[in-house]
This record gives sequence, C-alpha cells and structure tokens, in this order.
Amino acid sequence: MGYKIRNILCMPVISSKNQTVAVVQLANKTGNVPFNHDDEERFRDFAASIGIILESCQSFYNVLLEKQYQKDILQSLSDAVISTDMAGQIVTINDAALELLGCPIGDANSKNNKLLWEQNLIGRLVWEVVSIENLQMQLEDSLKTGAKHYVPEQSLMLGLYQVLSEELEVKSETQYSGARTQHSILAVRDRTNPDIFIPWNQPLTPQSEFLTSNEVQTLERNINLTVNPLINPEGCVRGGLVVLEDITLLRKNG
Repeated sequence: MGYKIRNILCMPVISSKNQTVAVVQLANKTGNVPFNHDDEERFRDFAASIGIILESCQSFYNVLLEKQYQKDILQSLSDAVISTDMAGQIVTINDAALELLGCPIGDANSKNNKLLWEQNLIGRLVWEVVSIENLQMQLEDSLKTGAKHYVPEQSLMLGLYQVLSEELEVKSETQYSGARTQHSILAVRDRTNPDIFIPWNQPLTPQSEFLTSNEVQTLERNINLTVNPLINPEGCVRGGLVVLEDITLLRKNG
C-alpha cells in the first residue's frame, strides 16, 4: 500500500483466563525514534483495558443470544411458562402463559394484544401478575437455595376488562384517521377485597381506577404450579422458572 514501516510495537491482548484473544500494534513512533520500555509499559496497560472491553462485549453478546434462545425454547412449549430474573421479575412469558392469563391471542388483533400484554407484564414481579398464594415464598426459596417446588391444585382468579384504545392509521403523508380498537386487559383481584379488581395489578394504582367484579369478566383457573431454578453451565442459579398447568378442563371432564 506504499506505507513505509520504520518501527513497530506489538502487544498481546490477554483475557481474564490468561488467554491471548487479540493482538494490538503500534507503528512509526512520532519523531522517527524507536519505541522504548516506557512505551511498552503504557501499551501493555492499554492492551489490558482492550481485553476487558472485548470480554464485556462478548459477555453482553452471549447474554443476548441466551435470552433469545430461552425465549425461542419457551415459545415452543405447550405449557404456560414464565421465566424470571434473580429478583423475581418476569423476563419472558410464552404465548401459552399469556392465554392462560386471559390474553386474547387468537383474536384478529392478536399481534397488538400480545404486544400490549408483554409491555405491561415483562419486568413486573411475577407474583404481582400471577396471584397464587405463596408463589413469592416458593420462588424466592428456589432462587436462594436452588430448591424445586410442585404445588398441585392452586386457585387463580383473574379478571378481563374491556377498554377502547385509539390507533392512528396513516392514510397519506399529511392525513391521518383515528380508529378506536377494543382491547382486553388483565385485572387482578385485590387480596383484601374479593369484589375489587386492579388493572394490571399495578402498584400505587389510585382507588378511582379500581374495578368492581361487575365490571370485569372473571376467569377462574385451577392450576398445578411448578417452580424451578434456572441453572447456568457453572451450576449457579441465574433465575427462576414458573410453570402453570391449567387443570380446569381436566377437573370438569373428570
């Protein structure tokens, strides 16, 4: 390429596992003088920081891959499955779990319904959404000790509330028309008052937005509950897995 090399300083980039993962190189020190020991020491520190950055990027990439893999696996399961992080917050929730909670997955507006529900559920504490007695205690025990819990025939009472939302449909670059679309949202029965339901069971919801049992469509589920820890390849707990088996139809048919 016509670039004349006068002097070169090369340094390996070492990972935390003491493996060479890359090489960095300096060429042609200013002033046309050789690289010296001080240059080598400073460059070694720079190479070490590069190693940390590369490992961080690779770790972040691996986390994204694992999260997508986990999501794909959960979606392929017929059981209702919810995964959580170490705080008990929902990370993924598959279609079967959304349907069990009342999300109208099969409606014509299913894509928007699913998006709406995921936006309101992912990141929430799972026991706020799935109001089953002792779920918090069982999940926290799994996260802390790695224990597995199976609890048959739990009662889950849900409510669906119909709301109208406006969607803007683009007709042209300058003209828009508003379309009002009906959505079903999740309402969870208040633990202290069985006649009250709270939309999405959001904390600090004002009482003026509480719903009565007459305003919602109630759904009663009979659930077999399984709570397991998610274990990483190193054998450490990295999250929780809540599996909900709806036995309502089985009990009716039995």
